[in-house]
Parts: sequence; C-alpha cells; structure tokens
Amino acid sequence: MTLQIRTEWAAAPGVTGALEAATWSRMEFQLGDVVISELLDEHAGTSRRGFYGSTLPLSEWLVEAWPRLLLEGKVSSPNRPDWREWMGYHHFRAGRQGGAMPDLRLTRLAPGALQLEAVPDLGKLKPGIHVRFLRAAVARLDAGQVERELALFVDATCAKIAGSQEPRAIGLRDAWSRARGDAAVRVLGRLGVDPDCMDPADTSALERLLEEEDRELLVDVAEGVQAARLGVRLETARFAVGRAGAGERATRRWTELGRKVFDRRAQPWLTGWDAAAKFRAGLGLAGAAAPDRDLGGWLADRCGWQNAGNWRRWPSSHRTLDTLHLRRAGEMPVLVSSASTQKARRFRLARSLYYFLFSRPTDQPTAILDGGVLTMERSEANAFAAELLAPVERLRELEPEGGQWDCEAVSRAANELCVDNRVIEHQVWNRELGVLRD
Repeated sequence: MTLQIRTEWAAAPGVTGALEAATWSRMEFQLGDVVISELLDEHAGTSRRGFYGSTLPLSEWLVEAWPRLLLEGKVSSPNRPDWREWMGYHHFRAGRQGGAMPDLRLTRLAPGALQLEAVPDLGKLKPGIHVRFLRAAVARLDAGQVERELALFVDATCAKIAGSQEPRAIGLRDAWSRARGDAAVRVLGRLGVDPDCMDPADTSALERLLEEEDRELLVDVAEGVQAARLGVRLETARFAVGRAGAGERATRRWTELGRKVFDRRAQPWLTGWDAAAKFRAGLGLAGAAAPDRDLGGWLADRCGWQNAGNWRRWPSSHRTLDTLHLRRAGEMPVLVSSASTQKARRFRLARSLYYFLFSRPTDQPTAILDGGVLTMERSEANAFAAELLAPVERLRELEPEGGQWDCEAVSRAANELCVDNRVIEHQVWNRELGVLRD
C-alpha cells in the first residue's frame, strides 16, 4: 500500500498574499484505494475528493516536523504531559494554519515502516471550518515511499516560489535543505529532541556524538533510554555500547539464515508467527519441536551462534536497564541484560533471533534496547519468541481435556517448555487453544 498526494494548481481569486496565491491548489490524498481527503462541504451540501488551499503552510510544517515526523520512534498518548508537543510533529492538522486539512497522523512503527491513520470528523467542526472529512483508514507503509511522496510535495511548493526573495520563501528553502542534509537535525529528530530546548551541555554532547565512529549504534540505544536530558541519554548509550563490546566474527551458517525471504504482515502477531514458521523451516524442525532448555548451546549447534549463551551483565548502577541486543557489521550479536532466570534469558535470546534475522537482517550495525520505543517491532519479536519456544502444535499435544487451562495446566506446560507462565497464557489466548481459568 502507498500514499499518494495529487496537487492541481489553481487560480486564487481573493487571496492577497503573493506566496499563498502562487501555491494555491486542489489537494487530494489517497491511501491505497481509499481517498482519505474525501469531504462534505456543509455550506454547499456537496461532497468532493479533495480540498482547496495553499500548499505553503503544509510544506512549512512538513519541513519543520520532518526529522521527527519520519524518524521519531516514541509515540505519545492524550493522557501524557508531552501529548500536545508530540502531536505538533505527527498530526498534519498542526500545519493547516486555519485552513481545511484531513486529520492525518503519521508515526514510526519499526525500522523502515510508518503507520498513517486518517481520522474522520465526527463531532462539531471548529469555527471557520465548513468541510467535514469523511474517511477512516489506517495502513502500514514503507518509510521510503512516504518520504519520497512528501518530499515531492515540498519540492513542488518550493518550485512555485523559486523566484521569490520574500523572507518566508527564503526561510522555507533554507530549512528544507537543513532538514534533509544536516546530520545533527536528523539525530535530534529520531530522538524526539527540540533543538530550541537544548542547553550548552546537550549541545556539547551532540557535537561529540557526531564525531564518533559508533554514532549509529549510540543513537539506536539512546532512542530507548528513558531520561529527560539528551546528554544523559547519550552517556548511558555510550556506557551500554562499551559494556557490550565486540562480538565474534559472523559465521557462514548465521549469514545463510539471515538471507531468508520475509514480509511483514499488517498485524504484529501474524508477522512474528510467520517468521517463526520460516525459521523452523530453515532449520528443518517439525512443527511441535521446541528448542533445548540450553538455548545457547542449541543456537550454537543449529545457527552458528557460538557465543549465544555468553551474556554480559549490567553493573548494579545500571540494573534498571533490561536487555541490549547489539550487532556490529560482520559480527555475531551480543547481549547485555539484567535478566537472571533461565526462562527470562531464553525469551530474550529468542527475541534477538527475530531482531537480527528478520527485523534487521542487513549487515549494518544496529542495536535494540528492550523497554524503549518501537513497540510494533517488539510485539513482532514477542510473538516470534513465544511461537518458537512454545509452538502451537506442541501446546495442542499438552492441551488439557476439554481445553480448560487452569493454573496447574499452565504451569506444567511452562515448566516443560522452560518459559514463563505468561508465555503459555498468551499462546493459549492468541492461538485459540482453549479457555484460561483462574
């Protein structure tokens, strides 16, 4: 599915501003087969597929929001104090400047994936607005396709005012150049940091980051660090990457497994289950076969991940961190974790298989800090780990008579498969294997 924006330049009678008049147009947004800009004009009593206005305000907003709009992994909600600030970077209506605009919300789901949601106008319209947008839609989109489509929209606006020397036109062109080409701007966008709110210490920390060889890894980790200050997030990331150290050289078997063809599904659990099925097929496993209790040894034998069981531990000063999954180019993954039980460690190892063989299969340095952002990716990894360690076919063999899973039955299956009780409960519920009873 793709996003399409159609712009038809139109005459602008009565529009006094030269830049607004030059960029006056009919705009139409389409998400797959759905025209998400379809509206009802309540004054005229007619419906149409697009709306009229200047492309300049939306272009200015896109340029200002650009790095956070496309790269920020954090997602806020109405009950959080940062909701309005976050919404200003991800809801298109923040750029309408009083004109008509469909309620479009763009968020990052996972590496290379964005979600676009169109919300219809159901309540009373705001004063001065007489068009009601009608369509509801939500879709997972390729981030590259969305970025290209939005860039074409901004480029078209810039082209219409290319000869203008008005400050507003010059400001748009200069800001557009920085948004796409400035490494610092992109880093701040991904980390959800407003450059106007940085103090000298944060600025110094950012400048240091941009000069470091491990910059991409550090940004990956800092994205998941829960701290208010940029400097603290980067310092924690630096410590974490240093703690992980280097991995062993990537084995041939591991590299072969990472070349499996894989497509994401609309629902994260389906994606995880499909990935687990492909992983089993790649290893020649029967549907009911579960890995050994010694998952590290099992991964060494079957996947060529020789150091899978060699975990690094966080020191007491960083025990609030969960698990860091890190892989450098040409190396095997390494994990640093606070998980202490065998069951917890096995589940995190299974997550790593998904992260590095399916979600991020390229040979680029990458890191994931559990407990941070990108909840869609973690949901996929959780579904993969649950299906790998507690396969549905095995649970069918363990299903109690009448499909009544009481606490004893859940614990018995969890102990046999060496997983937490919650893994069994989620599998029973999600795979419709019976009824959970207190």
